[in-house]
Amino acid sequence: MKYICFFFSFILFADSIKNVRYLKPDYSFSKNSEIFFEKGKFSKFVESNSSKVDFYILPSFCDVYATIGNNQIFPIELKLESFLKFGFTHVQLVADKKEIFNNRKSKLPIFNFSEKNYLPSSPNFSDSKYKNYNLISDYTNLEFSDQNLNEFFYINNSAYEINSSLLNYWNIQLKKTNSILRIHTYSDSVSIMDALISGNRILVHPISIKLKNQITVEHLNEIRYTPILNVYRNMRLDNSENSEGLDDLNLFNKNKFFETKLSTTFSEILSNNSYSDLQKIEMKNEYNTFLEFILEKPEILDKIELGSGTGHRLSFAGLSGIKEYLILQKLFPKKKNLLKILTTNSCSRVSKTYRGKIELNEEANFLLLKENPILNPEILFQIQGLFHNGIKIF
Repeated sequence: MKYICFFFSFILFADSIKNVRYLKPDYSFSKNSEIFFEKGKFSKFVESNSSKVDFYILPSFCDVYATIGNNQIFPIELKLESFLKFGFTHVQLVADKKEIFNNRKSKLPIFNFSEKNYLPSSPNFSDSKYKNYNLISDYTNLEFSDQNLNEFFYINNSAYEINSSLLNYWNIQLKKTNSILRIHTYSDSVSIMDALISGNRILVHPISIKLKNQITVEHLNEIRYTPILNVYRNMRLDNSENSEGLDDLNLFNKNKFFETKLSTTFSEILSNNSYSDLQKIEMKNEYNTFLEFILEKPEILDKIELGSGTGHRLSFAGLSGIKEYLILQKLFPKKKNLLKILTTNSCSRVSKTYRGKIELNEEANFLLLKENPILNPEILFQIQGLFHNGIKIF
């Protein structure tokens, strides 16, 4: 026991870790190495002749789509802990207010906040910010912030004269302040095509195979895509024997944090699904069209930014991000660079300083795994430790 304690103490305070294989920028794993970090950044990598491998090391993960203040199922601090336990150090929050974190105890994860803008479902909406928007010329006055990322929630609705020209106008205005417009399409075909025709390329929500002939090569080359597939998958899950919900529960329960703090609530939500059997079948069929689109257009994988959809049904902080990745990995089990979705693709959106890479002079944000996640993706649910700026978090 004395030696075990000494070993973990060494990991906690040392500025290097031996007997590891780390994820290189080409998304292959290094040879057995010792990694060094100093002043919060990676400072040296030294290959070892030892055959012993204690850990596989990945950059810590980033989530570009989460909402954590929209329900009271779990206290805020537990949600923050859950992000960290599943390896997420940087998270883009959608529609959350900074005030909900006034009393937070932990400085991690690091959150970005974006500005939420949307049009109401009825032209008689009482909010004065929208109630006079009856002509397209009025829509040009919709107030976007000068923050880096602005969210626009767009469901095609004949009550409003939204079209690609207006979306293009907003896009041009935001570019003048180096801001970005991200459009939430709710998988609506008209909303998706309006967004793309307008020149906007940052989309949230899945695209159906039904649009395969309308999505051009230019769109695929330029798009940044956050499909939040897990959100749509979770809507139909229940605790019946033929449901994938129980498979998820059994898989997640292998993680002690989930088993002790989240499992009971997950089970309760599974057992409470008000959709009819017919509705569940329709949901599954629609969900399959989203997967078919990605299979038909595999080049889009390089453009995906991982969004967990945290805050939606059964989408728990951190956990749902890993599940989102596994959905994509299952579609392309032999593709070796998919880990870029959890790391570089998403971290470039969320952080100005952290790029989701293990390289010299990069921020020493990383996690420890006992097995190679390319060979055994489910090991991502069993993170052994997390470091931020070279400091061990757990």
